Amino acid sequence: MHFPTLRMGDRGPWVRTLKLALVDLGFYWHNTVAGEANQMPNDEFDYICNVAVRDLQMTKNIPAKELGVCDEATWRFLEQHTRLQIPQEG
Repeated sequence: MHFPTLRMGDRGPWVRTLKLALVDLGFYWHNTVAGEANQMPNDEFDYICNVAVRDLQMTKNIPAKELGVCDEATWRFLEQHTRLQIPQEG
């Protein structure tokens, strides 16, 4: 499977997939505002997501080409350590 490279400013279902995987591993917390705890993460690769990806890469020694960018090596780690919810094409 080919995974997209994601960076700050990107949007879409793959970003939501990334955020859910980061939540599973304890690197991302979303919707901490009262009353929003049960909502799904949004589809925007924002600063908080960037920091979470960077922290994951540094903590788990993932050989990323650029810290904070979700590249192939980062996706492979997530694939092995989480249950990725692959977006449906189309």
